[in-house]
Amino acid sequence: MSESGANRAHYRSTVDRLLRAEGWLLGLFFCHPRPGGPPFGSNPEQLAASWAQIGFHPLIWEPAQGSVAGRSEEWLGFWRKPEQRSA
Repeated sequence: MSESGANRAHYRSTVDRLLRAEGWLLGLFFCHPRPGGPPFGSNPEQLAASWAQIGFHPLIWEPAQGSVAGRSEEWLGFWRKPEQRSA
């Protein structure tokens, strides 16, 4: 796993731990294929799958609109954490 991939996994686990059940996550993500960063790029489908894998449900996951010109690679995500998971 790349350094940016490891950081993303840590970010997801931290969000999952800090948000209470049925909490919301709003994020703006840079989805571009260029190597290196910042901003570090990502793939929209992979990001959506990684949030779904830990149970988050998207209300919005689409290219951001109304941003600064030249930033067409930003994606807006609005996800909800599921109800309390049973043990």
